Amino acid sequence: MFISRQELVSLRKRIAGLSQYESEHKQVEESLRESEYKYKSLIENISDIIFIIIDLEGKITFISKRTKEILGYENEETINRNILNFISEEAHQSTMEKLQKGMEGEKIKHVQLPVTAKSGKKLFFDFSFSRIYKDGVVVGAQGTAVDVTERKLADELLKRSEAQYRLLADHMKDYVFLMNLNLQWTYISPSGAKLLGYTLAELQQLPLDKLLTATSYQIVIDVFSKRMETALTVPYLMTLLELECCCKDGRTLWIESTLSFIRDDNRKPLSILGEGRDITERKRMEEKLRFEERRFRAFVEHSPDMIVIVNLEGRITYVNPAIENILGFKPEERIGANGFEIVHPDDIKALADVFNTLSTETPPLSFMVNFVFVIRMEVGVRSKLWEATRYIIMLLKV
Repeated sequence: MFISRQELVSLRKRIAGLSQYESEHKQVEESLRESEYKYKSLIENISDIIFIIIDLEGKITFISKRTKEILGYENEETINRNILNFISEEAHQSTMEKLQKGMEGEKIKHVQLPVTAKSGKKLFFDFSFSRIYKDGVVVGAQGTAVDVTERKLADELLKRSEAQYRLLADHMKDYVFLMNLNLQWTYISPSGAKLLGYTLAELQQLPLDKLLTATSYQIVIDVFSKRMETALTVPYLMTLLELECCCKDGRTLWIESTLSFIRDDNRKPLSILGEGRDITERKRMEEKLRFEERRFRAFVEHSPDMIVIVNLEGRITYVNPAIENILGFKPEERIGANGFEIVHPDDIKALADVFNTLSTETPPLSFMVNFVFVIRMEVGVRSKLWEATRYIIMLLKV
């Protein structure tokens, strides 16, 4: 057979092209194999994640080797078995509905389902699936299953703990509350709402300047501003405030609140936690005590009799102005002085015996004692005047 020169050149070009194509094809295949190996290696070695491929009927056509480590199943125990065989029975119906919707186009992302391990232990996995197409037709789905059992259990423990603390907060006599950084209520225990006469919904609509008296509101604003300025530099900071509140029925009452910040992981304030109690009765008692103190002080200061208070060491801590009229000393001269030094030597032992008895016995004790003082004359010199004076000595223990 005769081949022309032109045909020979064309044939050589064709052979060269085929050779180049075959070489390029081999390179592509090698590249694909390398890529497949990389992705397969990645799939097989990621911890806590199982890769799954299922067909339209839910049968598993591929599952990563991590299944054995996480669930205990060998690869051959899962291939060609329906995925429902590994889902806990109580979740079968919801799983079937999700898979059906997923095959129809609905996205399946982060669906938590209970899975039964080979040991019988129930684990929880977070599933995400996407559809697989072949020639434009859906032929199955591929996705991941992430073991979230520990997180699930931690969430449940947290919820139970939260429920217990909420139950405690809801039934305690003292109250707790939460406020955002705009000083708006987000939670208040029932005891607090009952104390003020408002519901939580009403408090959330009530501005703080309407709940507090003007003076107390200004205290809160001033303190809050200062605390926000130092919130990041002073991470653990608690503030104790006494505030006067306006109740729903028009009464006012005093509350003592301890305030602190709830912070994020970076110690940045997120909200305000408060706890407190009604101290209205205590404030009334304090005011009554202050009134009685003022009245007693007025009585003592204007008494014509000399009244002296000494500590257990015998040193004078208080003496009323009558000492100047009786003994000639100014009150400030005797503060800190020894209470025995102006007593006549013959009477010191008797006075010391009384003092020691009062210092060691349980009150109330009182003695009626006669003894002589040394009196300062107007000229500034001391003179021994024997004045048989009756004094009542009482021990006051505080």
